Amino acid sequence: MTVLRVLFPSRAHGVGLAALAMAACLAPRSLTAAAVPLALFVGLSVVAPFFPRWSFFVETVHRGPTRRPLVALTLDDGPARDTLPPLLELLHAHGVKATFFLVGERVAAYPEAVALILAGGHSIGNHSWSHDPLLMLRSQGRLDGDVRACQAELARHGVTPLVFRPPVGITNPRLPAVLRRFPGLALVDDSPTWRPSFVVRQLARLPVATGRA
Repeated sequence: MTVLRVLFPSRAHGVGLAALAMAACLAPRSLTAAAVPLALFVGLSVVAPFFPRWSFFVETVHRGPTRRPLVALTLDDGPARDTLPPLLELLHAHGVKATFFLVGERVAAYPEAVALILAGGHSIGNHSWSHDPLLMLRSQGRLDGDVRACQAELARHGVTPLVFRPPVGITNPRLPAVLRRFPGLALVDDSPTWRPSFVVRQLARLPVATGRA
């Protein structure tokens, strides 16, 4: 797969070309056999958006380069007035930093949230403007507009996100072209996912930090 990444814009391009080559080789003997690699490619293209770690259509970041036993804590779908302040207090008490993937229209409704998150030393990512669960089924123009609107809303607060996480973690073939319009914006996978109650329980098991900002 490393060779494919060098030669083609995405793994989908390389796999598709390989499927066409196999079909061309099989066609003189049997059209039925030639249809098999093409059908497999179509099937893979349908399934791949639900498995972003495959990086089939777009390269996806799902782990860091370190070999140390570290975990990157990320929190999606906010900000919400009823949960953000106590969550920030909990993270501060245990000296834990997180990345908050924020929804643009929710930031517009709760603008002071950005300053609160940054004051705690946390990072902020783009989680789309509307958090439309069917966003990846929309047109490229709609997808671009949703990502752009969230970037613009966060820019009003002095933040330029370098990471984007799509709603419900689904990708599509149109996403790479959209992300290229925002220099430095990378796609981040959202799995594995834990319920907030699980995260709170795990944080509560940590010793309370002392002498930390």
